[in-house]
Amino acid sequence: MLERSGRPVLHPGAPAREVTAGRVSFAGPRWDWGDGAPFDALTTALRRVRRGEGGTLLVRGSFGSGRSTLLRAAASHAEQGGFRTLRMFGHIAERDVSLGLVEQLMDALEGLDGRPGSLPDCGPTLYRVLRGLTRRSPVLLCVDDVQWVDPASLSCLGYVTRRIENLPLLIVVAVREGEPASDPAGVAELAGGGVCHGVVTLEPLTHGETVEVARRHASGASDLAAAAAGEVCWRLTRGNRLLLREAIRLLDTRVAVTDQTAAGPELAARVTADLERLAPRAVVSAIAELGDAADREMLAHVTGLLEHDCEDAVRALTAAGFVRADRAGLVHPLVRATVVAHTSATVRAALHGSAACRLRSRRSPAERIARHLLHVSPGFRPWAAETLLSAAHAEILHRGPGAAPLIDRALRENLPASTGAELVIELGRAFLRRDIAGAPPCFDRAAALTAVPRLLADAAVGKATALFHLGRHDEARRTLEPVAGSGPLRSLFTTSPVPAGWVPRAGLGHLDLLVDCLGEFRAGRLTEEACDREAARARQRGDLCHEAVALLMRGHLALSAGRLAVARRGLAEAQARLVEAGAARTSALLRLAFTGQAEAAVRSGDTAAAARALDATAGFDRLTSAWWDAVLLVTRAEVRVAAGDVDRARADLLNFHDWLDGRSDAPALISSRRARAAVLAHRTGLGDHARRFASRALDVARAAAPADRAATDPSGGHLDLGLALHAFGVVHGDPDALLRATRLLAGTRARLDTAQAHVDLGAELRRRRRNREARHHLREGLTLGVVCGSDELVARAEDELVVAGGRLRRPPPHLLTNGEERVAVLAGEGLSNGEIARRLCITRRTVEAHLTRTYRKLSITNRSQLPRALRDHCLPHD
Repeated sequence: MLERSGRPVLHPGAPAREVTAGRVSFAGPRWDWGDGAPFDALTTALRRVRRGEGGTLLVRGSFGSGRSTLLRAAASHAEQGGFRTLRMFGHIAERDVSLGLVEQLMDALEGLDGRPGSLPDCGPTLYRVLRGLTRRSPVLLCVDDVQWVDPASLSCLGYVTRRIENLPLLIVVAVREGEPASDPAGVAELAGGGVCHGVVTLEPLTHGETVEVARRHASGASDLAAAAAGEVCWRLTRGNRLLLREAIRLLDTRVAVTDQTAAGPELAARVTADLERLAPRAVVSAIAELGDAADREMLAHVTGLLEHDCEDAVRALTAAGFVRADRAGLVHPLVRATVVAHTSATVRAALHGSAACRLRSRRSPAERIARHLLHVSPGFRPWAAETLLSAAHAEILHRGPGAAPLIDRALRENLPASTGAELVIELGRAFLRRDIAGAPPCFDRAAALTAVPRLLADAAVGKATALFHLGRHDEARRTLEPVAGSGPLRSLFTTSPVPAGWVPRAGLGHLDLLVDCLGEFRAGRLTEEACDREAARARQRGDLCHEAVALLMRGHLALSAGRLAVARRGLAEAQARLVEAGAARTSALLRLAFTGQAEAAVRSGDTAAAARALDATAGFDRLTSAWWDAVLLVTRAEVRVAAGDVDRARADLLNFHDWLDGRSDAPALISSRRARAAVLAHRTGLGDHARRFASRALDVARAAAPADRAATDPSGGHLDLGLALHAFGVVHGDPDALLRATRLLAGTRARLDTAQAHVDLGAELRRRRRNREARHHLREGLTLGVVCGSDELVARAEDELVVAGGRLRRPPPHLLTNGEERVAVLAGEGLSNGEIARRLCITRRTVEAHLTRTYRKLSITNRSQLPRALRDHCLPHD
């Protein structure tokens, strides 16, 4: 056995440990005994023996705990202190040999008289021999693996232990836990029959102790390399001292040690022999191969043994410390790898195939079955491909790393090329929902499997979608070039407006939703409730991108409505979903989320937060032709104006002007930015550009909102026209245009834009010395600014109001919270408390509490009064 051959393992660089028992000095390198408790117990026992207090010391430990090494170290140090040491050990092959241990002792004492002649006088004779030795010097008798000692020898040892109380004799007995003893009663008597100086239980090393042993062994390596070696040793051995010694040996040989690294031949032979002694080889191989799936019923199925036989085998392996007590599987990866390495490939495949069939009959999840199908040959069962692809889909949704091997293995089954391509395309779309970076290779694989034009087009659109989210827009365009017809990406790449209500169907739901939302947003028909419903449905499906689009549009709606705090939270949530899905920071959707956060922050007066949001958009210094970069330009200019960086703000506005030059129209989010750019250009001294921005914005708004459309859908027509008139009035100093803008914007949800129009109109009237009219509009803008939470606008309105001769009158402190406002709006639309609770995903009790506080704040008594009260408090209500 390895533990009995050679010297104790002493790691280089370990500190010396000094323990003293009378004249016995234990000095030398410390082996990996954790806190040193075993040495302390030996020290105490030897001290008592030197005083004439004989007795026994029991050392207990499982496989590889270091019992034999501890006994060798104790004997070596005791000899240095003047003790006479005798070492014996039991062997499994001699457990039935009567008096085998006594014969070992007598052979060690050859030349002495008094060898026992028969069993009855064996105990007294052994006692007389040992008593004679103690008259010369203290004696240490070490008996290892006492569980394998024959009953007759155990009886003799028991006779001695009951009579050594007054002798300088210490008997150290080591027993291996989990091994069936030849005479359990005799082993128990050794510890309890005489004077017992203690029981030492050798536990595995802790994580920190294992790492420290490996670090000291690799004293010449860097700290990082030593720490990595320590983690490897812990992962392979779980603190088992024998296995730790083998792991360090493997590291010394420069072997790339992984969880699949097997032990060397000598240790492998010992481990295999120990395991097969405790359980049938088939059971051990099944536990090593199947891991967590190797329960009692599964073991019986794959090995062909009876269930109670498998249960007995597992119980024996657990008691010996090889198998986990809480769940199936071997404790030590090094032992598992050793067993697997000594199991033939045919046996392993048969075990996994049988386990896969059994799990399928149990209706287990596809991912559990697929783990076993990876180890069997193609063509194993007709259902293998479907199970593997289902498992790959689940792996993608859970952001696991194992989808690619499952797809590769499924494609090796006998599938028609078109069927395989369709399945891989579906998996690519699953990647788009949960892990965007893995989608392009998946779509490339689908395209390589088929020549069907429809499937090639689907693969190209899917790959372009992934590239679009990853910010690789040029590659996405090139990917789409061979695909005929239009799709959601083509519309997103263009700068033309998206027709309202148009939803292309290409199997890419989140981009369909984005295109449709842009059209509805421009037409004024998109509502936050619709976005909430879309987000809830996407959340149930686990579709992160779809949910992110809904949250993104809801955030921009809240921003347009002037609910800045709600907008910032919603856009931050959309950003989190996109990041979780793996979108790159140059992705269009992620840039729109950052843009909205920056705009909401700067209008709230938080310039630092706005700057941080813009800094998060990597690669923005290079202007592209994409319209989302144009949206970012205007927002960055606004942030720089607020921060006082006028020169760089002018550069952004000039770049935006260059981007618009030659474009007849732009998507929905660009129309409001054109008007905003006019106001910013006017404030930064770019008079000519401001007039061009304002005139072009007014022309586009009038062309896009004819009289018949405005009559049927006034909110959609009035928003763009109101924003354009506001910009025109600010640039040209026209109070009539500003007055008309306030009236048009008052009929929309754009509360913050309405407030800005009122403040700009009041400022213009004040400059024309029409102070009475100016104060009215400034107070309107001030009230709306407070409701929206725009500190920047409130401060400006207050300054203008003071100059106009007005007094500051703060709005009463009865403004509704965001939750109260949303519940009040839905209640005003006629929804019941239950319907409101289901739509907002809250409890009915929460709805009732919000309505109670709303009635008190608005001084009303029932929900029929809500619509008028909401309008009086400048809250949006259709």
